Amino acid sequence: MMRFIFNFLFFIHGLVHFLAFAGEWKLPIAKSFDGRAMISLSTFGSKAVGLGWLLTSIGLMFSLYLYYQKKQWWWTLSACCLVISQSLIILYWNDAKYGTAINIVLLIPVLLSYFQQQFDRRVDHEIKSLLSAQPNTSSPTVTLNHIQYLPPVVQKWLIRSNIIGKVKPPLVHLYQKGMMRSKPQASWMKMDAEQFITTDTPGFVWKTTINSDNFFTISGCDKLTNGHGNMFIKAMNVIPIANSQGKEIDQGTWMRYLAEIMWCPSVALSEFIRWEYVSDASARAILQNGKDVASGLFSFDKNGDVVGFEGKRYGDFNDLFILETWSIRVTGYREFNGIRIANKSEVTWKLKQGDFTWLKMEVTAIEYTSNNSSQAISSAPLIKEANKTVTEENKKHFQLEHS
Repeated sequence: MMRFIFNFLFFIHGLVHFLAFAGEWKLPIAKSFDGRAMISLSTFGSKAVGLGWLLTSIGLMFSLYLYYQKKQWWWTLSACCLVISQSLIILYWNDAKYGTAINIVLLIPVLLSYFQQQFDRRVDHEIKSLLSAQPNTSSPTVTLNHIQYLPPVVQKWLIRSNIIGKVKPPLVHLYQKGMMRSKPQASWMKMDAEQFITTDTPGFVWKTTINSDNFFTISGCDKLTNGHGNMFIKAMNVIPIANSQGKEIDQGTWMRYLAEIMWCPSVALSEFIRWEYVSDASARAILQNGKDVASGLFSFDKNGDVVGFEGKRYGDFNDLFILETWSIRVTGYREFNGIRIANKSEVTWKLKQGDFTWLKMEVTAIEYTSNNSSQAISSAPLIKEANKTVTEENKKHFQLEHS
């Protein structure tokens, strides 16, 4: 509704500026317009000012068109038009002073778009830093030899995911949509997100925009780079809500990275991930980061599809970081570029006072690539000729299963 109002005001304001031009040029369409400038203007000066009204009118209309075309620089043209508009209003203050109020109102979406662009630039910088840090080596093709010592149910999942015979991508780029809420009693808000994930070393940058039912929006970025996490959030891209970092955030981002290998199953073969057999329908994944460890239990159905993930993760509850059970329930599957992934899920905190499902999410598009359109990136062979990360227990279990 607010966007409609702003768009309507831009259109009407542009139309009024056109009528002011028509009045200065004595066009029949504006016979009733009799603007009186604060200073005396010659006929030539009056027509020159009239051209100013016309250019501002065109600029306002064109900036509205750019907005609908989702051009990021629409606000730049709008800001220039508002400055010229206000200058003309001051010149014709007695007749046009009420236009100042409209300019102030229209300045709101212009400023919000400016701050949105600044936020996007910061995130873009984080993405470029993430991609530029990747080593420049070739990626191998996944074979059955690479999965032979993993727990049988993990092998079954990887085969069903269709990664055998395909090159392991060093970069995953995906889009998401869904619903999110901050508290159990809070209303659900629409969420759209974009994410880059690196697979040679654990890392990601996740950017989201959350929209409530009104004009209020929240922009956030969650990242894992160089082994450390950081989450920064702003309301309306202006008001800081959070800029969290530290060991609890680090652990949370590692847990997130571990759970999200279900979107790029070949990451399960990485040398920094170790698998342990738990049962015929579950296996524990352990992600090692130096002395720090994050682990979670993957659950599978009889077909070999991942149906859930659960582990201990630090969460922010009433401004306190507490280690709680973090659970993901898979609700849908889809194939992208020949790879079958769990693309729909619900994320829940299992708390003492009851379960709190705070996110319902769907991966809508995903690309597995070795380069980025804006910047050449590198790749690394995460799959070795032998999987060095499997434990002796996994080897023994494999031998028992196939003896």
